Amino acid sequence: MWAAILRPGRVPIGFWLMIFLGSPVWGEDRMVLKEKVEVGQSARVSVTLTARGSRPEFDSKGEKRVDREPGPNVKPGALPPSFPFQFDSQLSWLERVRSVGPQGRIQQAVRRLERAEATIDSFRGAGQKMVVGVRPDLSLVLAERRGAGVMLISTGGPLTRSELDLIQTVGDPALLGELLPTGPVVVGDRWDLDSVIAAALSEYDQITINTLRAKLEALDARAARFSLVGEVRGSVRGATGSVALTGEAIFDRQSGLVSRLQVERAEARQAGPVESALEVKSTLTVERTPISVPVELSDAALEGLPLESSPERELLLLEPPDGAYALLHDRAWHIINDSVRRVVLRRMRGGNMEAQCDLITGPNAGRGRHQDLTQFRDDIRKGLRAEFADFVGEGEVGGGKGGGFRYKLGVQGNEKDHGLVPLWYYYLVAGPEGDQVVAIFTLNRDVEPQFGDQDERMIGTLEWKPAGAKASNR
Repeated sequence: MWAAILRPGRVPIGFWLMIFLGSPVWGEDRMVLKEKVEVGQSARVSVTLTARGSRPEFDSKGEKRVDREPGPNVKPGALPPSFPFQFDSQLSWLERVRSVGPQGRIQQAVRRLERAEATIDSFRGAGQKMVVGVRPDLSLVLAERRGAGVMLISTGGPLTRSELDLIQTVGDPALLGELLPTGPVVVGDRWDLDSVIAAALSEYDQITINTLRAKLEALDARAARFSLVGEVRGSVRGATGSVALTGEAIFDRQSGLVSRLQVERAEARQAGPVESALEVKSTLTVERTPISVPVELSDAALEGLPLESSPERELLLLEPPDGAYALLHDRAWHIINDSVRRVVLRRMRGGNMEAQCDLITGPNAGRGRHQDLTQFRDDIRKGLRAEFADFVGEGEVGGGKGGGFRYKLGVQGNEKDHGLVPLWYYYLVAGPEGDQVVAIFTLNRDVEPQFGDQDERMIGTLEWKPAGAKASNR
């Protein structure tokens, strides 16, 4: 048999190539595109996002018109007028990988912010342009993969909501490996992009429809270039919307990283419990360049720093515009108003609003004093009128140093439609110099078990600031 096979002219040359090279020469070679991530791997990253759009008008005090209840001169069902806005953000940082997950993705990295700035212009005249940044002492940030997202924690202390929103960028590079196909591909092949990258590029925390697909456009020894197109529908913080995306990405075969991504986004979002509606077009550009471990992220530079995450270190800092006090809250709370005398937060769970917190600055009662508690209870009863049913517990509560006097009063309301029973937790908090804050937590009785002691946790962190102390960038 072998004599026949070895006879010259009887066997195609491809057979010998298959024997000696292990693969046939016919057909197109397919290539596996997969990120190569290693502990210690470092990169310089830049992210820019430019957006142009419109959203409903703010009122005369600069507060968001989130609620759809019409005023006395507004027809029922009418929306407030919209106004154009422009948003430009620039982020850049040095990054070093600290751990790698089971799928070969970045599990945790440490980032040294070089630039973090956003400019928001509402085009409504002088004083309407706002610049947001990050305090310099918070520039060292842990980026930790959490399911379909990335948790960011500053090693220097708690971030404010605005600081977190600035650095929690669309298309976080820790997730860009999800753009790549799961199997071998050849030029012209297409593949579906899963919900992880759909969430990363849309910012939606719940995805209902995802039609994103990628296509390998070009491939050579240095890089693979692929396009992406599709639509993502879902919701974020309880507001439904859709985002149409078109873009292009580069996979650097030498570094084993998605080195560049540029995406055009067109979004329409309805109003939700936290934010007003918007229509916006934006351009996202992400670039990554491999570098040697920078001095700023060397072992010596990181020695002794808190580089492990914990629920306490994930808390956010809240300071009202007057800077009289500060407190901490978890990331389920979102600020919808922060005027000088009143700060309003809403707590979201699973896309639904669970509770609201109003922080109202009261009159100074004099050094070492606070409002009379009997008068406080009477004022609450009178204010609730027919909604009042009964008091359901009261007493002083503890807290951190510098918080002064803290008093809690529970109030149950009368049953409403659909069997809902409102529940309020009122707090009277007074500082050593007589400064006062009234905190009102509003929820329904049926969510009380899952809400738990969130009110006491927040108020327990409240501390009064020294006279003249300025609020940080919120």
